[in-house]
Amino acid sequence: MKNILIISFDTINNEEYPASYSIASLLASLKSDTSEKMNIVHWPFNTLENDFEQKLYNKLKLNNINQFERIAISVFVWSELIVRKLLESEYFINYRGIIILGGRQIIGEENNLINDYPRCKIFVIGYGENIIKDAISMNIDKPKFLYGNSKDLNFPSPYLTNELSVLENQKMVRMETKRGCPYSCDFCAHRDLTDNKVYDFPYDRIKSELDLFKQKRVEKINIIDPIFNFGNEYLNILDYIYNNKINSKISLQARFEQIKGENGRRFIDMCGKLNIVLEFGVQSLIEKEYNSIGRENDIENITRIVKDLNKKGIDYEISIIYGLPEQSPKTFQETIDRLASMECKSIKAYPLMLLKGTKLYKNKEKWNLKEKIFENIPLVIESNSFSEKEWEKMKKIAEQFREK
Repeated sequence: MKNILIISFDTINNEEYPASYSIASLLASLKSDTSEKMNIVHWPFNTLENDFEQKLYNKLKLNNINQFERIAISVFVWSELIVRKLLESEYFINYRGIIILGGRQIIGEENNLINDYPRCKIFVIGYGENIIKDAISMNIDKPKFLYGNSKDLNFPSPYLTNELSVLENQKMVRMETKRGCPYSCDFCAHRDLTDNKVYDFPYDRIKSELDLFKQKRVEKINIIDPIFNFGNEYLNILDYIYNNKINSKISLQARFEQIKGENGRRFIDMCGKLNIVLEFGVQSLIEKEYNSIGRENDIENITRIVKDLNKKGIDYEISIIYGLPEQSPKTFQETIDRLASMECKSIKAYPLMLLKGTKLYKNKEKWNLKEKIFENIPLVIESNSFSEKEWEKMKKIAEQFREK
């Protein structure tokens, strides 16, 4: 029997069950394959807790990690620096087993990954549910690169297998109805994971999860699809929620561009009947800025839809980014003023992060994008169009929206 350790660095807020959705999905898939006996141990660390690094090293002091033949570690933008430090610690310098790395930051040229993580022998690139078993069981003679297949979404649900428990009156759960994005925004990693295609989860799985959430009287269902209102099933899913009287608050991410024609009208009508909050990421309404990141916006269309949402009393928020190429405090404020002129009810502003594998990450020298570390996360704080001092001004403007 193989002993396997999974170390995850998660972002779990107070509303959620204290376990990672993504890791639970991996575990549900891994445990469904009984062809090889494994003892799987999971060490989760919530990066929103101030002492999570201390907890990590306390755990390492109390346990000999050489008892595990393989150790799999999640690497995201908020944990990459922590993982780098961890792999250079005395515990991993003396580790004799195989290290597996996966997560959104494990992407890019194979030689670069080997150079960045010389202690790692297996790299899981993309979604891992269908290849995690291979990563754990395969023989190794040199570094291996396993690429996730986004087409096959028939792996088990973490909720329906009880890998991720749903409590009575739980405040919030995450769920997926699809993976991938048809758009190619330069700053976003979804395009790299799915080759610009979108794949739906089985409809029966979606309905069964929704039934479970209704039974447990979950307060909020956070649908984490990059774009919910795309494809063939999203209207059927909203119909199912409505017809089965699922009263949870539904949070989902939508694109203004997809709200058009008969399907767009039906989508707005269904949102008006349900307890839904729509999240739109427009990033900027300044042409030279949104062109610099491949995120074109039709301001006339946005204005029309916002007016309709206000008229129907549908809850929504619009998110923008500061730290973009071609941006300045003046143009950042112009985007905010344009949204205000539309009578936008809720604006959220977030700092730009350069995600590995994205076009913007590869072109950062073109815009002279400079980063600085804030709580283990690198943020863009300088470019050809703004200084760090000017970035601080934008940050101060953005903070007023988070306080509302």
